[in-house]
Amino acid sequence: MGIRCFTTAQKVGHAVLFVLEAALIPVFGLGLILLYYHVLSIRRKQEHCRLLEEQAKLIAEEQKRTAGR
Repeated sequence: MGIRCFTTAQKVGHAVLFVLEAALIPVFGLGLILLYYHVLSIRRKQEHCRLLEEQAKLIAEEQKRTAGR
């Protein structure tokens, strides 16, 4: 549909954060907590993006249907 959820810079940033958070795991489990919330935020963004893609698809179908009249 043309909707981009993550830019390349964001993907690189997320990868760097994963590495940093994994390095913090020995520090009182802080890395695990940060990693958990980071993964949750990415999943929320992916779900939001999926919903936007579905909405765009429905709008495109509706436009095709109304254009065909």
